[in-house]
Amino acid sequence: SDRRGSSDDMVGSVSLKFDSTHGKNAEIRLSLPAAGFLRITYSLDVADAEPAAGRPKNVVVRKEIRKMPRDEQQRFAAALLKTMENKHGPQTSEYARIAGYHGWPSDYCHHGQETFPGWHRGYLCDLEQALIKADKELGNDGNIGLPYWDWLEAEVKGEVFPEILREKFPDLPKDLVDEKKAGSLGRRGYKRLRDSDRRLKKEMQKSRVRFQVEQCLSVAEHWMHASTRFNRQSYSVESPHNSMHLALGFPMTSVRYAAFHPIFFLHHCNVDRIYEKHVQMETPEECAHEFASRQRQLSEEGEPNRFKEPLDPFDHPLIPGRALMPVDTLYTERLGYVYDELPPTPAMQMREEPVFAAFRKVNVLDLEYKSYMLHVFIVPKGGAPGWAAPAGGPDVWEDNNNYAGCGAVFGGKGDDCCNCKMREPYNVLVEVQETLQRLQLSRHEAELRVICEDEEGELIALEETGVPKPVIVGPLFEDKQSNLTGSSKGDAAHGEVYQLQVVLRRYGYYPTTSQLDGVYGPITEEAVKSFQEFSGLKQDGIAGPKTKELLLTPRNDTHPDKLEKTSK
Repeated sequence: SDRRGSSDDMVGSVSLKFDSTHGKNAEIRLSLPAAGFLRITYSLDVADAEPAAGRPKNVVVRKEIRKMPRDEQQRFAAALLKTMENKHGPQTSEYARIAGYHGWPSDYCHHGQETFPGWHRGYLCDLEQALIKADKELGNDGNIGLPYWDWLEAEVKGEVFPEILREKFPDLPKDLVDEKKAGSLGRRGYKRLRDSDRRLKKEMQKSRVRFQVEQCLSVAEHWMHASTRFNRQSYSVESPHNSMHLALGFPMTSVRYAAFHPIFFLHHCNVDRIYEKHVQMETPEECAHEFASRQRQLSEEGEPNRFKEPLDPFDHPLIPGRALMPVDTLYTERLGYVYDELPPTPAMQMREEPVFAAFRKVNVLDLEYKSYMLHVFIVPKGGAPGWAAPAGGPDVWEDNNNYAGCGAVFGGKGDDCCNCKMREPYNVLVEVQETLQRLQLSRHEAELRVICEDEEGELIALEETGVPKPVIVGPLFEDKQSNLTGSSKGDAAHGEVYQLQVVLRRYGYYPTTSQLDGVYGPITEEAVKSFQEFSGLKQDGIAGPKTKELLLTPRNDTHPDKLEKTSK
C-alpha cells in the first residue's frame, strides 16, 4: 500500500531511470533518515523491453533491382561506387569497412544462431545508411534504398543475374582491398563468380531454393525459422541463403570474402525480405516472445542469452550511439525501410512426408574454412560397387537419371571465429523422394553417392571434406497400408521391420536385450501382439494399417506403455 506521508514513511518514492535496454542486474543503496540504509536489488529483463519507438520521417523503399527503372539502377550503382572510394590508400573505403565485418578482417559471425537474420538486418542497414550518405554527396536527396535480388523469380526482363552489376562491377575494383593481404580474393577477384545466366539458373533449380523458401515460411516458430541450428528435418531461412551463396561461385562461396562483391548485399536483402514475411505472418510481438523464451532457455543451459546482447558492431541506424538490439530488428519501419512487396504466402498443401539425404551434425570447425556444394546421387543398394561421378561435371548432372539434387555447406572461419567454436553442429538436407520414385526404389533399397564441389569449383571426394557421410531419413513407415509379417522379405520389408522394432522398443514392447535386426521373427510378433492387446486391437501379430496408424498416433510423452519385467 502507499504509505507516503505516514509516520513510518522513511523513504517516500524512488524513481529509477534506465538509459539502455541491455540486460542488467544491479543494486542501489539508499541512506535512511533514521538509521542504516535500504538495499534495492533489481533486474531488467529485456524480454519485456520495447524497441526504439517512433516512426522515422524518411522511410526508404527497397525494390527488386531488375524491376527498377534504368535511371534508378544507375543511381544505386553510382552511390555504391561512391562508397568504394578510398580515403587514404587501399581498403580504406566505407564499403571495405562494412564488407570486412562479415568474415575478413573482422570477427563478427552469427551463422547458425537465432540472431542470424537480425544481425544481417543490422548489416544491411549499415550499408543502406552509407548509400544514403553517398547519394547526398552526389547531389541527390538521399531517398535511396538498398535493392534486393529476388532469386525466387529466376528471370526478370531476360535477366537472371542483375545486368547492372555485371556491367558496373566486371571485376574486383582496383584497391577495394589490399591484394597482398586479401588471399584468394586478391588473387582471383571476381573471375570465378558464376554470373552466367544459363548456369546460374540451373544451379538454382538443382538447389530447389524456391521449395526451401516455401518450407521455411511454413515453420511457425521463430527459432526454427531463423537458423540452421534447429532444422533437424526441416528448412530454415538460412538454408536457401546457403544454397544461393554456393550457387553463385567465388567469392560468394567464401564466408571470408563474400561481402566484397555487391551481389552479397542484394542477395541478403532478399533473405531479409523472406524473414520479414515470416515476422509479418507470425507478428513481431509473437516473434519477440518466442525469441526471448528460447534464448532464456539456452541461457539456463549455460549459453549466452543472445536476445539480450547487442548486435555488435552495429548501432541503431537512426539513433546514433544506441546499440542495435535483437528486439529492434523485428520492426523494419523503425529501422528506416520497408519492402515494396513481400514473398507470397505459401499455399497449404497436403503432401507426403519427405525423404531426405541427411548430412547430420556438420561441424564447421571440421571444414577448414571451406564451403561445399554436395551433389547427391541415388543408386540401387549393392548395385554400384565401382560407381564414379558421371562425365560432364555439375553443368550436366541435373540431366542424369540418378541425380537427386544438391545441398550447401557454407563454411566457417575455423578457430579464428568465436561463434564457430561455440556453434552447434547442424544438418544439411537434400530431398530425394522424387528421385526414388523415378527409379522405382524404396528408400530401404537405395544407397547414396556424393560428389563435393568446393568454393572454387573443384570436385572433391566426400571423405576429404570433413562433411559427414549422409543417411536416408524419412517417415517411420514408407508404406502405411501393407502388412508386415514373418513372410515379409526383401530390402524394403527389412527396412520397414527395422523401423517397426524401433518404435516398439520406444514404447516398451520390444525388449532392450534383443537386437534390432529387421527380421520379423517370434520376438517382433510377440511385441506386436502386446501392443495390440494394450491398444484394444485383434491380437494377430500382424503389423497392418490399423496397428501402424496407432503406432504413429502423436503422444503427450515418450514414456513406455509397458515396462519390461525384470527378475528379482
